[in-house]
Amino acid sequence: MASHLRSTDKRLAGGDSHPFHPGDSHLLLVVVVLLAAGLVLGAAPRLIVRGDQSAWAETQTALIKLQRLTSYRVRTAVLGRPTTVEVVNPDRYRIKIVGTSTIETVIVGTDARMRVSGGDWRCLSLPNILPDTNPEKWVGDVTVSKGSPATIDGIRTQTYTYAVRITAGSGTFRLFVDSATGLPKRLLVLDVKEDEPETVKSQFDYYDFNAVITIDLPSCR
Repeated sequence: MASHLRSTDKRLAGGDSHPFHPGDSHLLLVVVVLLAAGLVLGAAPRLIVRGDQSAWAETQTALIKLQRLTSYRVRTAVLGRPTTVEVVNPDRYRIKIVGTSTIETVIVGTDARMRVSGGDWRCLSLPNILPDTNPEKWVGDVTVSKGSPATIDGIRTQTYTYAVRITAGSGTFRLFVDSATGLPKRLLVLDVKEDEPETVKSQFDYYDFNAVITIDLPSCR
């Protein structure tokens, strides 16, 4: 999980000092991994819950609710460049990074395609950076706290912070849940160190729930 990504995900929020190269396909998969790492925890029944038990139940409810949608979109950034992720549950993604050139990637299961600025689609071989992604097999603990309400884009949300330690790694997340719909509005991946202010490593904003989105693998070479 987050420990597998520690050396990579900081590049996602960086500026143009790290230019994106089409060969860096692992960065695109990292976007998907970070999304999944924060969300599939809702289906991890073997975790020992420490802290606010009711807060964890509310967090799980929101995460599972998102997984059960047909589709949604996410705004984030890769190397400081605006990035949109379209998701069709359970395992279809379209990632579009807009910069000097536009990078588009389609992922369906373990197959992927990529093209640059409307060019030909290329077949991608995704690196094997995923840990065991079956959350029912995860063993470890999660420490949860319920935070203060927060308003995002005029929408009232409730915040939850959870630090996870499992066999696949560790990570700290802050989830903002829409008080009206019960769906996630924002997910932050945090860098928390003792005696230091926490910093945000990655941010994901969710919208267009159940929008009509079709994601198919294009032919490639």
